[in-house]
Amino acid sequence: MDLNVSPWNTRDHPVMDWPYLRKLTNDEGFDATEIDLIFVPGCGTRSTGERLPEKWQSTFSRPGARVQAWTFEHRLRLDARFSWKALLAQGALLLQAIRKQRNQHSETRRPLFFVAHSLGGIVVKQALVLANQEHNLHQDIVTATLGLIFLGTPHSPSTMHAKLTLILKHLTSDLSRQSLAGLVASSHSIADLSTRFEDSGIRAAVLSVYETTGSRCKADKVFHRQRSITIIDHGSAQLGIAHEFCLGVHLQHGDLVDVLCEQNVSIDDFHQWLRAPLGNAGQNMQARLPPVSAKDAILGMYLCECCLREIS
Repeated sequence: MDLNVSPWNTRDHPVMDWPYLRKLTNDEGFDATEIDLIFVPGCGTRSTGERLPEKWQSTFSRPGARVQAWTFEHRLRLDARFSWKALLAQGALLLQAIRKQRNQHSETRRPLFFVAHSLGGIVVKQALVLANQEHNLHQDIVTATLGLIFLGTPHSPSTMHAKLTLILKHLTSDLSRQSLAGLVASSHSIADLSTRFEDSGIRAAVLSVYETTGSRCKADKVFHRQRSITIIDHGSAQLGIAHEFCLGVHLQHGDLVDVLCEQNVSIDDFHQWLRAPLGNAGQNMQARLPPVSAKDAILGMYLCECCLREIS
């Protein structure tokens, strides 16, 4: 099994300048799309074929709404060249890809929802932190982000060091002990990101999904057996910010992308969380948009009147 394949693989797609968001759904009714759903896969996570985006899209498609699903192609592999610096750099590329997609379709006001698995959640957090820092350039993206779903993403700075170690041991066997030790020693930058993300004041509804069962991790020594351990538990998955809901599921870390495909006892809780941000997506976006100035309102009325005269 190739663990470095994106879990949202689909059929051949048109060649574009990277970075970009790859469309997972067809163009039919695109103009009527109400929600953009962006998947950000982890590094080294397994492939689950094509059923996954369809399952997520059908879950997000409330009655009367159209959901356009995308995935971010970050191209990172868990090998000797992997670094936290390279992972964090994907945040800026994700921001660039979103900007490219929204400019291409002249769309700046459609609600955004992110679904991020494992280390992909770090990419999303970095992107939103950068968007907040460059608010004048990316205000529309910050404003449009209404929901964040983190599937097994470590958030707690106090346990970040240990949890990143477990994630790497679970997802790959291609890292030498020397490479793994170097990554563990330099993981402070990821812990710092969690603090900066909490301080950014993100107003999105957050669902943090954690595991309630053990996952196999690479043994520390050559002749030792692999051990089974809960990688991202409730404490490490919790951001501790407003509008956050934590959900435990009986899945291993690498299988969390299957949360909607499995017969899971907590799936009703998942659907219940979705109702609020999805059901009020339109109203929430309108409430966040900057007020229209009197000058712009008068200009808009004038333009509308001119259009009506031309039609008549």
